[in-house]
Amino acid sequence: MKTFARSLIIILLVLPLAACGLLPRPAPTAAPQPTATESAPPPTAPPAEPTAEPTAQPAPAAPFHAGFDYNGDGRSDVAVFTKEGWQAALSTGVSFDASGSGPWTANLGMWGEIPFAGDFNGDGKTDVAVLNWNGELWVGLSTGSSFDGEGSGLWASPAGQWGGIPLSGDFDGDGRDDVLVFTEKDGLRVGLSTGRSFDAPGSGRWNTPAGLWSEQPFTGDFNGDGKDDMGVLNWQGQVWVGLSSGSGFDAPGGGQWTVKAAPWGGMPLSGDFDGDGKTDVAVFTPENQWKVNLSSGSSFDAPGSGDWLSAAGLWGELPTVGDFDGDGRADIAMLNGNSEWWLGLSSGSSFDYPIGSGRWQSATGKWCDVPLNAPDFWRFDHLTPNMQNIWEGRFRLAGCGQ
Repeated sequence: MKTFARSLIIILLVLPLAACGLLPRPAPTAAPQPTATESAPPPTAPPAEPTAEPTAQPAPAAPFHAGFDYNGDGRSDVAVFTKEGWQAALSTGVSFDASGSGPWTANLGMWGEIPFAGDFNGDGKTDVAVLNWNGELWVGLSTGSSFDGEGSGLWASPAGQWGGIPLSGDFDGDGRDDVLVFTEKDGLRVGLSTGRSFDAPGSGRWNTPAGLWSEQPFTGDFNGDGKDDMGVLNWQGQVWVGLSSGSGFDAPGGGQWTVKAAPWGGMPLSGDFDGDGKTDVAVFTPENQWKVNLSSGSSFDAPGSGDWLSAAGLWGELPTVGDFDGDGRADIAMLNGNSEWWLGLSSGSSFDYPIGSGRWQSATGKWCDVPLNAPDFWRFDHLTPNMQNIWEGRFRLAGCGQ
């Protein structure tokens, strides 16, 4: 009993002292460690070090532009200018009879005027235009099923001059195709597109080291900088290039460019035949040969240049160029005297790619129609007499003159 009383007294004395914090606290015991069958918690990751600023990446190459894509599906098509109006042969990738092919409504174009094509309002669909006898430029904007989109009609321009050769290209690199008129006495006249006219600031005469009247002009982005340039094939079988600065065809690097083979008397056609982002030049000869000159960016003799085999092409047929199968390489299409389309699809080293080359079914296009942006050989008044004799050939004999 005495022992119990003594213990009770001690407890009554200690409790108040502990409550007041006057007694020392026991040392904390160590946290239990995981056993071999338990997994330890993952260690806390140290704070991330600040990353360095990303280094500047080189600008990507200019994207391939299919060209002449009238319905905007990524494959080139064919439009023909006829005495009855405009017709479109739309590509499926293996034929020219996709839905929508046939006559397209337009409020421009009289037979004898000079037709050409380009994406003049920058919406991804190729439009049509004509240069008429009054030196006026009339445009038919594509809706994807007609050439009468909003904004179609007479487009103001300082470039129009009857007797000149109209060519299209995006010469200032703004995403809209412009017009270049190659003239006999007034040099090169450029009309830059605003989307509704060809008179944007910078329009007018452009300087160039290339081009004499009666030489054969063509356009394309030969150095791959996103601006289209101009070139000519001359009587000596030389190619002279005027590179676009955005305000003239006089950027550094222009002048005579070395070619693999570009014989005078053939028809020069431009396109990116190997799909590297630079426009090349192919010359179709009276011997039914394709002389392909691939651009290196400073010459037309890059590896792969030379004679390319083809599944299409007889002299006197009407050629045009486009990426008809949508693979990123430009191909050739020929309209022949039987009103048939024959295709030579590019493999990157020939025009006989085994899948798709050959005859393409189409209800549109007959002999004497004019495929748009074919070489300017259906107009003969600016050609030297020997060239008139060569190029008239079967075309005039077939009664297809103006």
